[in-house]
Amino acid sequence: MTLRALPLLASLALGCTPSSAPPIARAAPAPEPALPAAPVAPPPVAPSSTVAPMPSLGPVSGRPPSSVVVMLHGYGANGADLRDVAQTLARDLPDTVFLLPDAPEPMPGAPGARQWFALAGSDDSLRREGVRRAVTGLVPAVDRELQARALPRSRLAFVGFSQGAMLALDLGLHMTPPPAGVVSLSGRLVHDTAPSPSPAPALIVHGTSDARIPVSEAHHALSALARLHVRTESLILPGVGHTIAPQAMASAGSFLHRLWP
Repeated sequence: MTLRALPLLASLALGCTPSSAPPIARAAPAPEPALPAAPVAPPPVAPSSTVAPMPSLGPVSGRPPSSVVVMLHGYGANGADLRDVAQTLARDLPDTVFLLPDAPEPMPGAPGARQWFALAGSDDSLRREGVRRAVTGLVPAVDRELQARALPRSRLAFVGFSQGAMLALDLGLHMTPPPAGVVSLSGRLVHDTAPSPSPAPALIVHGTSDARIPVSEAHHALSALARLHVRTESLILPGVGHTIAPQAMASAGSFLHRLWP
């Protein structure tokens, strides 16, 4: 190696180019991508516009409603099953709107059937828990229906059959402020503690041949409500089973009519 080559080797060892090489052109840095605009949140929707109204019937008079009756169906049925009963009651209450809600839970193995709470293996404590859970969801929905019609709870009543009657009695005993009255058809009282200061009057209707809920439950409810100073009326129907007899509908219509003379 000659001494003349030493400067070139030194420059390569240092990672440099010879001074005679042209400068390396460098590309300009790419512009950073533009960030997308932050999404604009949609305006809040009022809760009342997101909840479908309950199925209803009436008023048959064609006038604006002056009262509301909520029909509570039995285990394995649905709100439409009480439409005929509501039509019969409307004869005594032409200015009343009848609400026909479905229970919130589907009944297992029966398409279209609903339950307010499961009955399988239920005892008194499970029934109390089921009733309280059901009414906790029902009361706000009923209050929305009242507000939509500008009516107070004093213009509200409940009519329940079987499992629905358990809810009706509980609502009459514990709602504050209370409804105007409740009707129990072939039901039972499952929770009689801590009543409201002014519980609603109740009509108890039961058949002596009821094989599903024995008539002894009607007598128990009447005794318990009397101890709580609840105004009650009763109709015990000899030979009638677990059904809504014509006499029951007539008695319920008369009771409801007298709530709003």
